Amino acid sequence: MFCKQCGAAVPQNAVVCAKCASPAPVSSTPQTNQVSNSADKGGCLWVFLGWLLSGSFISLILFFVMRSETPNRAKSILIGYLIGLISGLIMTIGVIVFIVIGISQGWIDDWANLTRTLVG
Repeated sequence: MFCKQCGAAVPQNAVVCAKCASPAPVSSTPQTNQVSNSADKGGCLWVFLGWLLSGSFISLILFFVMRSETPNRAKSILIGYLIGLISGLIMTIGVIVFIVIGISQGWIDDWANLTRTLVG
């Protein structure tokens, strides 16, 4: 950083300029956060990882572990987990509806008779 009054170099943690004693410019983001934020990129691979692990609670564990250090990755993992959870529920409901309709229409009995006929 440089002083706005005299142009002298001012250390990052300085409150005033050592040369002219004017208030030091305040940096908007510390250098350490810039490094961690540039490495914290969510994306499709993190969403896929969350979806892939949505059958277990590993995605939720990863979300809670990563949310303070890499919030974008944690958010992507949570999105993937929710996509996997919702799609799994929809498929489960679909299978249950198919079985209930199949039983009520007699498809299950027809299938059992067909397999007995083919097997012999």
